[in-house]
Amino acid sequence: MRITLSLLVDLRINEQIRYRLKIYSVTGDYLALRLILRFISHGGYYCCWFCYVRGEHVNCKRQYRYESSMKIRTSNNYAAESRAAQKQQINIHGHLGISILEGIVDIPLPMSIIPDYLLSSGTRQSSPSEALQSLETRRANENRHRLQRTALSSLLSSKNEIDW
Repeated sequence: MRITLSLLVDLRINEQIRYRLKIYSVTGDYLALRLILRFISHGGYYCCWFCYVRGEHVNCKRQYRYESSMKIRTSNNYAAESRAAQKQQINIHGHLGISILEGIVDIPLPMSIIPDYLLSSGTRQSSPSEALQSLETRRANENRHRLQRTALSSLLSSKNEIDW
């Protein structure tokens, strides 16, 4: 894995062409960032990359209460918790391990994370139950489209047999 990361920083095409990349930040929807950062999903207890607000399970939903004095994650705490989670193979305040970006971003995590709120809210990535409903809706639509194609196909094949 380290070899792949070093190629992102110092990319050599051939002896004459060499690129040095600086990566200031990472952006994406919550699902993509979760994988890149090795962090829990947006429905977990400590799912915020920037603070330590703990979710509460209320009425079959995860709730995150407003706190006027939030404890913010520092870069040092973020790195230490990531390393500890990697070493112990457990969830530590949302960390599941060391991010693949750990050694290549010029601005340390979590300050280099830029969530794409518009994309994430537009795709309704707000709770696992909503994602499941979306999957069920998608499957129902696929079945409906399959039936429509089958009906249209049989109509078109019967058109050849009918004298219009």
